[in-house]
Amino acid sequence: MAMVVIRVITVMSPIVAVTMVMTIAIVIMMIAIVIMMIAIAIRTIVAKNLPDLSLSI
Repeated sequence: MAMVVIRVITVMSPIVAVTMVMTIAIVIMMIAIVIMMIAIAIRTIVAKNLPDLSLSI
């Protein structure tokens, strides 16, 4: 039984490795996009609030 499982793993390992790498790359890209969106949002918020801050001072 263990030998069959090992054989299946050795046969499937290239496909599994490729899918794992693809999923990891997609996740990293998603995280990067989210970080960029957050950075842009923070920048716009800061740009909008800066005149108010300068006036209040």
